[in-house]
Amino acid sequence: DPQVRLLLEVTWEALEDSGMAPASLRGSNTGVYVGVTSNEYFKFVNEPAENLNTYSNSGTNSCMAANRISYEFDFRGPSYPRYRCSSSLYAIHQASEALRHGDCNVAVAGGVNAVLLPTTTIAFCQAQMLSPDGKC
Repeated sequence: DPQVRLLLEVTWEALEDSGMAPASLRGSNTGVYVGVTSNEYFKFVNEPAENLNTYSNSGTNSCMAANRISYEFDFRGPSYPRYRCSSSLYAIHQASEALRHGDCNVAVAGGVNAVLLPTTTIAFCQAQMLSPDGKC
């Protein structure tokens, strides 16, 4: 899933930018809080149904994004995915609360939204959810 790959990449970058070596956090009480807006990649790899295999759901399911980061980096703290529009904001809030309450010593928080289908952009435009000039 491209969204999970993006999350793994920016997690590594964020840890390096913070001055922490990712390897130094292996086995630590590091929490992961991730917001994912949608999962369009599932449609690409799982349609038609003959393309389904053992890993189709877990490899493309947005609810697994936080857990994949925890697994790849060997983080042992809480691992919470959130889904939809304000999920990234909520993930950051949850991470700050977890740090404040001592649920974890370090937290990785953020979100991802890869719009892969033209129909999504068309629907957003029709609902006037996107800027006409492409600027926020």
